[in-house]
Amino acid sequence: MVLGITSIAFCWFPYLGLPMAIVGLILSILGQRKGEGPIAMAGLVCSIIGLAIGLIWIIAIIIIVANASYYYGW
Repeated sequence: MVLGITSIAFCWFPYLGLPMAIVGLILSILGQRKGEGPIAMAGLVCSIIGLAIGLIWIIAIIIIVANASYYYGW
């Protein structure tokens, strides 16, 4: 759950947030298999949210850079 929460906090920095979200996702799935229900589910949800926000952020940056390079003729 800690990695999921920190992935949400650091999702604006793709080099920090995305690896935390992926590791948190893996560990929460393993935690659910061990039987740690509510905490593992909270970690899973937080990791998915952090991963989604991080991916949306990366896509937005790519679109902004592509449009700027088209507009300014880079």
